[in-house]
Parts: sequence; structure tokens; C-alpha cells
Amino acid sequence: MTSDKTRISEGYNQTNFEIVEHKSGNYELPVSKSARYYTSENITINTYEQKLSNHDYVLISPYKEQNYLSSKILDCETNEFFHLKIIKHKIQIFPKNEDFSFETFERIVQCINKNIVNIQLED
Repeated sequence: MTSDKTRISEGYNQTNFEIVEHKSGNYELPVSKSARYYTSENITINTYEQKLSNHDYVLISPYKEQNYLSSKILDCETNEFFHLKIIKHKIQIFPKNEDFSFETFERIVQCINKNIVNIQLED
């Protein structure tokens, strides 16, 4: 059986952030690859928003619809930003810069698992 720390590491290793030059050469674009998780439980977007806010996370300019949430997130403990996207049963965690730490990633995965819903890494 795979340990929780190993599974979290696998998720973190799926993430990537880089700056790529546009083919015109006139500007650079940030490109971020997410870790993808899923759950079989039905959790409302408002529940995610409320529980994250209660556990040292600040949602910055969240965009919400019935089964959709997309927001820049500040982890108040590590003082790092990341992006969270939730669509029904799928959760994506995107780094916001090249310095996205394992500690911040581990904290958000554990927070969701412990306080909101059990999530599993997509293979």
C-alpha cells in the first residue's frame, strides 16, 4: 500500500510552472500544469469556500457557478499562492510561480482530505 506522503509527492510531481516565450518573441507567458484529484462525494462549492477560509486560506477573486469554483488562493501559513479549480468531482491544484513548495501543496491536500472531502489522485 502506498503511503499518504508518497501519494502527495506523486501529486506534487505532476505540477509544473514555467515561463515560455510566445512564438512571436514579443512577450512571455506563464504556463502552469496542475495535479488532478477526484472525489465521489457531492460537496457544494460554498462548503469548499467556507472550509478553506476557516483553515488559513484566503480565496482571492474567486469565480463561482453552481458546480464550479476557480480562485487564486493564499496559504496564510506559508505565505504562498496557488490556484485551485473545482468542477463537480474534480479538483485541480496549480502552482502560481516557480517557487511553489511541497509544504504548501501538502498542506492544501491534507486540509481538503481532513476537513472537506476525501480526494484521490487521478492516475
